[in-house]
Amino acid sequence: MHRYPALAARRVQAAGRGLRRAVALGVCKVNVNAELRERYLTRLTDRLRAALEGWRLLELESSVVDAVAEVVASKLDLIEGARS
Repeated sequence: MHRYPALAARRVQAAGRGLRRAVALGVCKVNVNAELRERYLTRLTDRLRAALEGWRLLELESSVVDAVAEVVASKLDLIEGARS
């Protein structure tokens, strides 16, 4: 979860507007690498200590994968919404 949910929501809304505009203008490639890395590192940092204390590395890995998948899903939703 983002440390500042209201700020995160505004960033997502702004990103969505920008993405919809880009698609409307004919942009064919969208780079979300920075957002994926940010989410990956945030989740990893937030959960690493607890995972190491119990040697629950599979749970940590699963959590990180879920966090990245959330970003991918939200971006795909934005792209599909911008196309329609």
